[in-house]
Amino acid sequence: MDIRKEIIEAHDEMISWRHELHENPQTAMEEQFAHDFVKAKLDEFGIAYKTGYGRHGIVATIEGKTNKSGRAVAFRCDMDALDILEESGRTWRSRNEGKMHGCGHDGHMTMMLGAARYLKENPDFDGKLHLIFQPAEESLEGARAMIEDGLFTDFPCDQIYGLHNWPWISRGKFATCEGTLMASVSNIEVTIIGKAGHSGMLQHAIDPVVIGAEIVTSMQTLISQRTSPMDPAVIYFPIFETGVKDTGIVPEKAILKGVIRTLSAGLRSQLEQRARELCNNIAAGHGATASVRIYSESDEVYNHKETTDIAYDVAASIVGDEHVDMNYTPTMSGEDFGSYVCQVPGTFVFIGQREPDDPSGAESYSLHSPYYDFNDNIIPIGVEYWIRLAHKAMPLSSAE
Repeated sequence: MDIRKEIIEAHDEMISWRHELHENPQTAMEEQFAHDFVKAKLDEFGIAYKTGYGRHGIVATIEGKTNKSGRAVAFRCDMDALDILEESGRTWRSRNEGKMHGCGHDGHMTMMLGAARYLKENPDFDGKLHLIFQPAEESLEGARAMIEDGLFTDFPCDQIYGLHNWPWISRGKFATCEGTLMASVSNIEVTIIGKAGHSGMLQHAIDPVVIGAEIVTSMQTLISQRTSPMDPAVIYFPIFETGVKDTGIVPEKAILKGVIRTLSAGLRSQLEQRARELCNNIAAGHGATASVRIYSESDEVYNHKETTDIAYDVAASIVGDEHVDMNYTPTMSGEDFGSYVCQVPGTFVFIGQREPDDPSGAESYSLHSPYYDFNDNIIPIGVEYWIRLAHKAMPLSSAE
């Protein structure tokens, strides 16, 4: 593995940044600590930036040694945490009860800041580099909010790149693919209005719980019978709310909250419409009503060929060709990075973080698990990737 000396020497310092960010997690649109932390580091490094994009979003700009090409490239990392009670057992565990950096965004910020400092001191590229620190990735709101606040108007760019730690591949490896890498996602909320009553006299009530249960199971037929088996799709409802705490009560209302995932926005749109029809028909059949709200939609993450070739060359130069999987199977997890690549050519990659000799360690747990923790050992790899990517995407001329 080829990591420059300056990064290795700064590793312990960067770990301390990561742990401080991990101890102070905040969820979507609340990322004040991360916002202030990033600003303080950028000020320390002497890097210019602008705030006010998507509430807590920050865009920093580093000028290359030259700018003969007029090129501009953007790198993006995410800042928000999750509503999870941490069980990792780390000494640097969350101080905010019920909040946790359970997806590694603390590590993503750390790697971006490490690269920012090096590139500010060694701007060996031709063009402008924009570093996007984005809020609210988990809620799928942040990318669109930053775009709506003028991100690409104020910082036009030719390409955009992102990465995510990935516990399903080992430390020292990268993975991606050309084309669709991650799913198009929308959140769905179904509100069922029945008739309240007594659980001992159900004949006088209209039970929204039974209706909700039927909706949850019937939704699966939209995948098994209304969608081609060649088109991957997922509909999942992890939240079922009634507000009732007494078994003698039939509630008037039940709320289902779930998610629709597909590998194309077109199929996702079709499933949204079919879900509305199914919910309305089932509720009506029981003498109830159902309203469906679709929100926080994101496009699939689509990797463009030119940027993917560049990302591959960079990753391979660090860890070797044999440790870069360029045909990684697309995943049904989502990422609002998809909103960026709808407007600017770009590529998203996975950086492995699983410890092969410690499969039960926190670094090997799934993203969004309360037992997960970001792997500090991959920080130098990620920093090196960002640095080399700036050089590769905006190369200096041979005369420089």
